[in-house]
Amino acid sequence: MRSADDERYDNVARVLAGDTTDVVMLPMSPGTLLIFEGRHSIHRVTPIAGATTRLVGLFGYDTQPGTMSSELLKLVRYGRSEPVATS
Repeated sequence: MRSADDERYDNVARVLAGDTTDVVMLPMSPGTLLIFEGRHSIHRVTPIAGATTRLVGLFGYDTQPGTMSSELLKLVRYGRSEPVATS
């Protein structure tokens, strides 16, 4: 729906207002792997409920080798900037 050259704010506004004409809904069930270009894809995640843990793998890439995200970007993207402690 969007691209680096055209944010298409008119279409985004229609979707946010509830118009689902151009919305694609993908069937999901436990174990589904979904890969998409999130930067330009309007998407949402269903609320987490129940006892089953939801694991989310977020892949990122850069055009320069050895690049690390800033602390702020880590907080925004992952909700934390430090690794999760493992036992």
